Amino acid sequence: MIVYVVLRNTDMTEGRGHMVLDCISSNRKAAETYLDTKLGIMNRKLNWVNERNAEWQLKEFMVFNNTSHKHHMDEEEKYLQLEKKIGIDNIDFLQKYLTE
Repeated sequence: MIVYVVLRNTDMTEGRGHMVLDCISSNRKAAETYLDTKLGIMNRKLNWVNERNAEWQLKEFMVFNNTSHKHHMDEEEKYLQLEKKIGIDNIDFLQKYLTE
């Protein structure tokens, strides 16, 4: 399964903050639409999907449904794998933002 993660900069004054999770979606179009509604540093409006190293970023992650050992992971294992990839340490927080 592919999930799309929207990251945002924590400092919208100068852009010197950290990139943190803002939204997760399994639908790319929904993630792009969400991203296009956002304002950047000093309220600038850009096409964030096409920008590199901007204050808003869209990242794509593959979350595997099974492992090389050929057993199916349960839902919690999937979230743990995604947590590890994007550096989130709270399953409940992650589940809240995972949309279909």
